[in-house]
Amino acid sequence: MGVLSEQIVVKSSELDELGKEDLLSQFSPVRWIITKAALMEGWDCPFAYLLVILDNARAQKAITQLVGRVMRQPNARRTDKEILDQCYVHCWNTEVGNAVQFVKNGLEAEGLTGLGDEVISTSDEIQRLEIVRRKQFRNSTIFLPQVLHQQNGQWEELDYQRHILPSVNWDSLKAHDPQSSALDRASIQQATVDVRFDLEAGLPSYQMIEKYEIPASIDEHALMHYGKPLQLSLFEPVFERQFDNDLERSFARYMDEHRAIRWWHRVAVRQRGEYFLKGWKQERIWPDFIAMADSSSGASQLLIFETKGEHLRDTPDTKYKERVLETLQQAFNCGTMTINDGPAKGIFRLVFKDDFASALASLNETA
Repeated sequence: MGVLSEQIVVKSSELDELGKEDLLSQFSPVRWIITKAALMEGWDCPFAYLLVILDNARAQKAITQLVGRVMRQPNARRTDKEILDQCYVHCWNTEVGNAVQFVKNGLEAEGLTGLGDEVISTSDEIQRLEIVRRKQFRNSTIFLPQVLHQQNGQWEELDYQRHILPSVNWDSLKAHDPQSSALDRASIQQATVDVRFDLEAGLPSYQMIEKYEIPASIDEHALMHYGKPLQLSLFEPVFERQFDNDLERSFARYMDEHRAIRWWHRVAVRQRGEYFLKGWKQERIWPDFIAMADSSSGASQLLIFETKGEHLRDTPDTKYKERVLETLQQAFNCGTMTINDGPAKGIFRLVFKDDFASALASLNETA
């Protein structure tokens, strides 16, 4: 393959040619690392983006761990060049379809939902497919609320490093002196930050994109309901691959048959220009669904939903997103909000398997 011998090292229990090599050094010649179990045993390669699995790795946990090591790149930055903004997994003697599904299931089990569209198999004929708005919504302006921060009289996207961390009272966190004797019992130090959310009318809001692209195979399956394609989605076509699991597909079908729904949209996670929310942690929150509907009071209703499986109900990620959505809903509904020159209210919430009816309970069934 034309690879120089000094660019290849072996790291195993029998032979560790890597030693104390600083892989982050610009002078390091290492480009290829051959290993049997180091990745699964906890060793982190800090910038790997290409993984080659040469054995028959059938275990879901093993494949998930391997791919997880490749995806964890702490210093990675988006380049806007698709070939560089992806990681790659090459499988040998492993069924590709099974491997892809193992990766999707494993990522979801770790709370990394919304990555279904990102995990694709290149063994199929993959193309970039353009998803466009339905005819009745084309060339119409759709605005959604954003989470912004006011700095020196200017509004900008809420940033964890610049806007949240400076608000922490670090003096209140008294770390234990490592030179002193050990404490009789462990203690937890906490800091509270007042991050207040207010709705500011008249500010430049997020404007819904007109179209976007997804990777799709030539035999892609449309998401069907009672034998027919879905009718109320903001964009078309709608494919099964755009949803990460059966819960999301079921909720999409449930909304599609609700007469009060004007339109709904499955958010394409990390898609350029796609809608997202911000909380008091660093990462963005891409809700699974956004929708516009008629409420029982006659007002327009903005719906923002994050679906979660029952096995994720008590995870830290779920609890955090639940608090963020509750806070944003309270801010949205604290005053008078207008959409298209009419009053509007908002519902921001998590949706579990048995919550479909309650999530849409305030909508006008006779609309």
